[in-house]
Amino acid sequence: MKKVKTGKIKAQLRLDGYYNVLNKYGTQHDSTEYYRWASGEAVSDTELADLYDSNGLFSTIIDAPADDATKNGIDLGIKDKDLQKKLEDHLQTIHYQSNLAKALKWARLFGGSAVVMLVDDGRLLQDPLNWRDVHGVEELLVYGRDQMYPLWVNGYDNNPADEDYRKGGTGVPEYYQVNSVYGNYVVHSSRCLVFRNSEIPESSSMANLYRTWGIPEYMRIREELRNASIGPGYSIRLLERLSLATYKMKNLANVLSTVEGEEAVLRRMEMLDLARNLLNMVFIDADGEDVGIQSLSVAGVKDILDNACAMLSAVSHIPQTRLFGRSPAGENATGEGDLENYKEAVGNIQSGDLRDNTRTLVGLILRGMVWNREIDEIPEYTITYKSAWSLSDDEKAAQDQTVAAAQLARAQTAAAYVTAGWRRMSSSTLRTSSRKKM
Repeated sequence: MKKVKTGKIKAQLRLDGYYNVLNKYGTQHDSTEYYRWASGEAVSDTELADLYDSNGLFSTIIDAPADDATKNGIDLGIKDKDLQKKLEDHLQTIHYQSNLAKALKWARLFGGSAVVMLVDDGRLLQDPLNWRDVHGVEELLVYGRDQMYPLWVNGYDNNPADEDYRKGGTGVPEYYQVNSVYGNYVVHSSRCLVFRNSEIPESSSMANLYRTWGIPEYMRIREELRNASIGPGYSIRLLERLSLATYKMKNLANVLSTVEGEEAVLRRMEMLDLARNLLNMVFIDADGEDVGIQSLSVAGVKDILDNACAMLSAVSHIPQTRLFGRSPAGENATGEGDLENYKEAVGNIQSGDLRDNTRTLVGLILRGMVWNREIDEIPEYTITYKSAWSLSDDEKAAQDQTVAAAQLARAQTAAAYVTAGWRRMSSSTLRTSSRKKM
């Protein structure tokens, strides 16, 4: 905006959009021009933990995606069924599903988490993991970011002495100090499966607080969570104010100006209110008093509550059918679009840290199986987390029908090619026979 002096009057000129000097739209006196984003204050880990314990809606937002991402386990893609059964038994022994689900929950709650793997490799916890001498994985210990403190010794280590040590590590601490009620110790980062809740730009004001981790989910949804949580409570309180009693007294101002006037008025009001509640009627002076009842409308309250719930569903990426247990609203609403978006969000969780950390865990277990001579060599495998949603009977029938139609089309095409080839062969044979006769 430029200010141009024209005598004693300063004219405002905007070069970036429309403006109206009559109603002040688009000028410096337009209140809508002065909205600025301000980041909220950081929330302590204790507050986050207490909120998770006491707010059922917030705990659902934290738990639902983690549970849905891990509930049906993984598909390893191993053709040998006996080997796959042995590997699954090892995974179930260390309760990998519940532990990884817990790690995802703490990552969403605190911004990050880590799973400390107790690997039998002949070394201490503070030593780098020895991948060449893994005898097995004994246990998985899950900690939130509030219990894991990075210890920076070397900021980057890409050429370690141990040739089998996993290389790389820009921005990754070499050690973690674990502070838990069950014990304090130092563990090397190579023994940890780290989970982060999204990424934080380095220029963010929260970058120093959540360095090497992600950001707590609450930081992104707190305003919408507050509105959705307190809205129903205020709507219930509104029921108490649906009917408002009005009391008119002659010369009320003069009465209140006396020494005992205020007390007399309050006693009269209490008596009228008590009579109205007990007898459903009041006795008043025909000349100097009047009592009336005004009814208040609650129109629009439901729409406001629905909008608050819709906003919370939007920022949390969880459909209202999953978050609130309600049916899809609106004409011809099925909720399929919201569910597809949620499936995509859960799929992103599965294809991120969860899949990478599961691959590391499975690799360690397979090395232990080789060392224990359960298998001769490490087989080829893939890590694919199964979908949390199974097809209904109608969906299965429609899918089978589509597959059958596709197979029929392929069979008919193949038959047409065979028939056409036979006809060409027959024509060629007839032409050859007729030439020989000639």
